[in-house]
Amino acid sequence: MIELAEAWQHPDWDNLPRRPLDRRAGRGDVMLIDHPRGPVVARDYRHGGLRRLVLARHFAAGQRAAEEYRIHRHAFERGLATPEPIGWARQPTGLPGLFTMTYYSAWLPDSIGLASALRQPGGARRWTRPVAALLKQLCDSDIWHSDLNLNNWLIGDGRVWLIDFDRGRLPHQLDGEVFLVKALNRMSRSAGKLGLRLSPRALHRFVLECCVQFGCEPRAVLAQVKPPPVDPGFFREIRWKIFGGWRKIG
Repeated sequence: MIELAEAWQHPDWDNLPRRPLDRRAGRGDVMLIDHPRGPVVARDYRHGGLRRLVLARHFAAGQRAAEEYRIHRHAFERGLATPEPIGWARQPTGLPGLFTMTYYSAWLPDSIGLASALRQPGGARRWTRPVAALLKQLCDSDIWHSDLNLNNWLIGDGRVWLIDFDRGRLPHQLDGEVFLVKALNRMSRSAGKLGLRLSPRALHRFVLECCVQFGCEPRAVLAQVKPPPVDPGFFREIRWKIFGGWRKIG
């Protein structure tokens, strides 16, 4: 079963040229499809954690891909900076009740992850306000993005983008401050996983800008945000790898 946006339907979809796309981080196989309208990213769903070691691409029948498309389409139509959602596919595996699933979206050429952008000279100062503004726009669009790790924030064409709305929630039904604290803690945890080192000043500047956008009290928010660990330590690194953590980006 395959569902594609009308503008992207193609009579020979399965035979369009495809090639691997190296994301340098994250899980799963990502392919680039050469479509006449433009390149399409095809992302296979894969289990994380220990489940990735057994039947990593096998999922019980459900609407996970369709739900991601619904949320992503809502975000795109609300004007959020996110690649155009194109469609999804679900195919039987040969095992009773188990399927593989693939998600399709437009490609952002020459984009880099937010972690890499923050490592560049002046990166933290340059991207603080755009990231905070997009986070507020996400909240105002009533979308909870369940995985705001730094691999899902991209920098391309001079702006900030969000990808991967899998397991999101619409509507999110969260108070603005609760939304912000949850988002900041998820991003901080991701920074620790990726080995990103931000100065306390840069972290406070970002939290302050977010509080300005959300209209929250900075001290109240800062008290609830856990900074990324300065040194994750050997055992935490091992734990992240066992449970499907991303490798560090140089």
